[in-house]
Amino acid sequence: GMRVMRVLINLRRARKLSGHVTQALRTTVSQNRRRYKKNGFDLDLTYITNRIIAMSAPAFGGHSAYRNDIHVVSRFLSFRHYGHFFVFNLCDTYLSSDGVMGNYNHNMLFSQVLRIPFEDHAPPLLSELLQFCITGAKYLLSDPRNVVAVHCKGGKGRTG
Repeated sequence: GMRVMRVLINLRRARKLSGHVTQALRTTVSQNRRRYKKNGFDLDLTYITNRIIAMSAPAFGGHSAYRNDIHVVSRFLSFRHYGHFFVFNLCDTYLSSDGVMGNYNHNMLFSQVLRIPFEDHAPPLLSELLQFCITGAKYLLSDPRNVVAVHCKGGKGRTG
């Protein structure tokens, strides 16, 4: 009786603490960039214009503790732009220094994803840049409600 109650109380405290640790990790990883903190969301994401979103890569598993959790990104895009969003994944490789980045199931984002692998810390190939610009422009022009979200690994270099 009493032992079970103590265990439950301690589990509840640990869960609250883990949320604070996760939030602190995400804030640290974001550095001085803006975070989207509205409607219960806390994402490393910002609106460049009302139709263009820049964000860090959606993550899953252990990486979602300090990066944008793909489930939360999916919920956010559905909540704000249901049926009217397209995501550009600019991650250059499926493997990165901190594990797998940019390699997520596109179905998690309703298959509204195009991966164009821009090499990090280098200008993109002209063909990659043209594909990005033409695809993005066509999507935005096809409906005034449409938005595009762009991400690379950290949401700074290739995205910015």
